[in-house]
Amino acid sequence: MNTDLDNLPLFPLSLLLLPGEQTHLHIFEPRYRDLVQRVKSSDDNLFGIPYFVKHNHKLGSLVKLIEVVKEYPSGEKDILIEGVDIFELKGYNRKSEDRPFPSGKVKVRDFYKTWMADRSVKREFTKLKRAFDQPVEGDSGDLKIPVLTVLAFLSLNSADKYNFLSVGNFVRQEEQLLNMIKFTRLIAQQERRKEFNFYMN
Repeated sequence: MNTDLDNLPLFPLSLLLLPGEQTHLHIFEPRYRDLVQRVKSSDDNLFGIPYFVKHNHKLGSLVKLIEVVKEYPSGEKDILIEGVDIFELKGYNRKSEDRPFPSGKVKVRDFYKTWMADRSVKREFTKLKRAFDQPVEGDSGDLKIPVLTVLAFLSLNSADKYNFLSVGNFVRQEEQLLNMIKFTRLIAQQERRKEFNFYMN
């Protein structure tokens, strides 16, 4: 299901968090210190981070303010946030009369939290975990695997996440996911060979 959120506080950054991912931010600009204070006082503690790339805010992360970790005498803050969902930006306001920070309308892509990749992805992901000497869960009979589980294991940077999410086609996204798994496994195998002084031509 896609959900529309209007007038969501926005903090554009070169950062894209997937649901469940956490990170710390240092807030120093007065307008975004204002944003944090208002979000902290809200009922849901939510705001949006449009992924800033070449002046394009097409996609972003809906995040939750978990904690204001530290407040400085200057008013600057260290905060902990967690990704809740991915959104498409549908409208953007730089500021308004009562808000010095950006806000906008977003469409939440909450299907990512339940998206299951097919058995070919699960099979390659199992090989990848073994390449990293990671435990492989016993086969419960499920033929699919949560896409977010795979993405979290791959530890993608924000640019790679954005490129993956921007594809906008499930079939092509799963093909891309397979390629990323295979490439990561190849790198792991090459690193393992280096440990034994064995190099591929």
